[in-house]
Amino acid sequence: MSENQYKKEVYCTLQFEAVHNWPGCPIEEVAYLRDPHRHTFHIKAHANVSHNDRDVEFIELKHKIVNYLREKYPSDVGCPDIGATSCEMLAQELIEEFDLSRCEVNEDNENGAVLTVLEDQSVAALTPPSKTKKSWLGKLNPLKKSSNA
Repeated sequence: MSENQYKKEVYCTLQFEAVHNWPGCPIEEVAYLRDPHRHTFHIKAHANVSHNDRDVEFIELKHKIVNYLREKYPSDVGCPDIGATSCEMLAQELIEEFDLSRCEVNEDNENGAVLTVLEDQSVAALTPPSKTKKSWLGKLNPLKKSSNA
């Protein structure tokens, strides 16, 4: 038998159609995000397991998440409105509700967010390193304030 030690996770994937918006979007290039718009949110939920006999059944986890989303965000028209909920917010909500180790949420299988629970929850671990240079993203698309503000 191998003497290797493993960090074990199972995951499930699901899709969730919803309408959302970013009312405070400060970026004129994507100002349309302020208005409600529809996406298919693709979710990949990871849960820690402690052995190879799956102490978290991924099909059951998927069903629980699907039911949770249907109950929390009901809709008479089939497409719930989740308001100003972002991919990051939805991922964090699911991590906290289902004790996940990691959750990925993306819009239309293109762009999204990944949240991973840190094993070391100390303040130092949560503080990002200081940056002296502007990031490549900041150079590419600096935040522009609306001239209408």
